[in-house]
Amino acid sequence: VSMGAIPHLAIGPGAALLVGFFGGCLSCVGFTHIGPFLEARISLRDTCGVHSLHGMPGVYAGVVGIITLAAMGPPGAAVAELLTLLVSLVVAIGGGLAVGAASMFIDAEPSTEKRAILAFEDASYFDSVPPEP
Repeated sequence: VSMGAIPHLAIGPGAALLVGFFGGCLSCVGFTHIGPFLEARISLRDTCGVHSLHGMPGVYAGVVGIITLAAMGPPGAAVAELLTLLVSLVVAIGGGLAVGAASMFIDAEPSTEKRAILAFEDASYFDSVPPEP
């Protein structure tokens, strides 16, 4: 994700490895420490790992892009990259808030009748797996 967010920058293989390595480290820290912290503090449940896998490395890559463009890019490119990062954050946070608000209207505890309709038992299709004791 980190290198995919800044492919337009002409950086060498060493810099690409460094950016990717730190993006991967940030993702791991997000899964092990930041995600549980956010869940405990503000009840933010990242059920798909989007925050740690795509969000944090993507923002990190945006910051790397801004710094790189400020140092080596054409005039105004760093400002354009900063504005792009800000627009991306607004869209991501706004979309997350909208989906979170909409999900509050979903029935979290379906009735027994609904559960029976929604349930699908596929154990009969997997005869190679031994049954649990």
